[in-house]
Formats: sequence, C-alpha cells, structure tokens
Amino acid sequence: MISGFFSADEGDCGIIAAGNKLREGREKMFVLTVKMKAKADKLEELKKLFREYVATIRKNEPGNVMFNMHQKLDDPTELFFYEAYKDRPTWADIHMKQPYVAELGKVIPDYLEGDMVMEEYNHFD
Repeated sequence: MISGFFSADEGDCGIIAAGNKLREGREKMFVLTVKMKAKADKLEELKKLFREYVATIRKNEPGNVMFNMHQKLDDPTELFFYEAYKDRPTWADIHMKQPYVAELGKVIPDYLEGDMVMEEYNHFD
C-alpha cells in the first residue's frame, strides 16, 4: 500500500478521488506524455524555453487542462511532460496548429540528445 493515497475509512483511494474531481465534464479527456533527454549544456536554456511555452499554452488554450513538467531525480537531463486536453480534437485541431508549437518544433532538436518519445492516452472509467 502507498501511504497517503489509500484511506480505509473512505474505502476509496485519494488519487482516484482527485482524478474524479479533475475529470468532471471531461469524459473524453486526452493525455499526452512526452519524454526527452536534454543536452547537459542546454538544460537550463531548455527549461526556460519550456516555461515560456507552457505559459503561452495556459494563456491561449482553454482546452488545455494540465501541462506538468518534471525532471528525473537521478538524471536531471531527463525530462517528462504530462499534458491533458479536453479531448483529442482540442489537441490535434487547436494546440498542434498554433504557431508557437511549430516554432518550438523547429528549435527543439538543438536542445536534445536523441528524439522525444510521445505517447497518447484516452480517459476511461
């Protein structure tokens, strides 16, 4: 058992309860995970670039439910992003057609060792 997530009194898991709150009205929510390895000498510059990118998404894309950025504990050059959108068409037809997404796509290879790995997920009950 993972301490802090399970509650014997409620008979439910806290992470599920949190997910239920997030999910309200978002039955078709689409999630994208992205993994990448930054060049060590470009890491801080890449993190700054992504902070600005995410701020732009949050400001301009109401269909973006969440965009979280993470670094691996034992290798800070390994980055993991968790993006959630109202549904897949919101991501494909709105997000992916923004000029700032195209701009990022042009410059991102200069910051990375290898390719990004992206995986798509749909919500289910």
